[in-house]
Amino acid sequence: MHDVEAYEVTADQFYQVSNIGGTKAAPVFDLVANIAFNEYDTITTNFYGFYVGDGELFGNDARDIGEILQQRFQPMFNRLALVEVQPGSMSCLNTEVTKVFGNDRVIRTGELKTRKQIVKVIRQMFREQDA
Repeated sequence: MHDVEAYEVTADQFYQVSNIGGTKAAPVFDLVANIAFNEYDTITTNFYGFYVGDGELFGNDARDIGEILQQRFQPMFNRLALVEVQPGSMSCLNTEVTKVFGNDRVIRTGELKTRKQIVKVIRQMFREQDA
């Protein structure tokens, strides 16, 4: 979970959160990379991650996320899905990530406008891209 800071929560805590307010997203990517590096064997573990949020970024967040994705996630993860939920006029995570990782085999972006699209978006995140 994250707002201005990122922190690890239990599954029960995660499913009870409705909205935590203004955010800076880069710290959560950094925290997840630290957990992956420090708590798992990076040679034998297959890493699949989902980031789901409103896609609103502020300040240097887009640049910081791009650097973390390129330096820490791309070399280690099998797949990282970034999904914007009900994106609004200030949502720009997918736009900024796509500029750098447009047809990347690891880093994927998606958009979820309604609950009915959940399965479709998950399939989209794991489908092999056309060559």
